[in-house]
Amino acid sequence: MIKEFRVEGVVFLTRKFCDPYLFDNSVLEQALRQIGVPSLRLEYEYPLAKASIKTRVEAFIEMLR
Repeated sequence: MIKEFRVEGVVFLTRKFCDPYLFDNSVLEQALRQIGVPSLRLEYEYPLAKASIKTRVEAFIEMLR
């Protein structure tokens, strides 16, 4: 699907200490690295720091350009 949809980067947004998702993300990040697709891992907890997440995603998008 990554090739079909021409994915340029992937953002993983996961709740902190949610081990099942964190484990899956590591496997997926490794697979993405092997095919040359950059990824960004963001972990959050409540209350959600929207400004911080927004800044990091914007920087990631700029890096992709």
